[in-house]
Amino acid sequence: MDSKIINWQEVLGWGKDQVDDIKFFAFSYLKQGKYEIALKLFLGLKVLVPEDSYVIKTLGSLYLVTNQPEIALEYLNRSTEIEPKNSRVKLNIVQALLDSGQREEAIKKAKSLVKVREKAIAGKAKALIMAWG
Repeated sequence: MDSKIINWQEVLGWGKDQVDDIKFFAFSYLKQGKYEIALKLFLGLKVLVPEDSYVIKTLGSLYLVTNQPEIALEYLNRSTEIEPKNSRVKLNIVQALLDSGQREEAIKKAKSLVKVREKAIAGKAKALIMAWG
């Protein structure tokens, strides 16, 4: 079995412009609330650009809004490996933990977000702590 990773962008002869076009369409479906279509497009993007933080964190968010918190956590945690300081992703992790029944871990992570500079993130973290803590 060949263990070589296939570079699908190269195979297709696609560049950044083609990938950006798919990102645009995928995000358009997401904004319209057509999450299943957006999810399929973002999964395709993951094949094309497997280390793209935007694609990874958006997949995490899509799995979260489609009530699949365990899968969401996989993508969101992967996203924090790529972008360790992204507070919005960390807040989504808190929500995914709550949705998957991991309340204590969620509250612990939410407490670390209360002190972030982004007021909206800090406020949502406080609200989650008040509601679930």
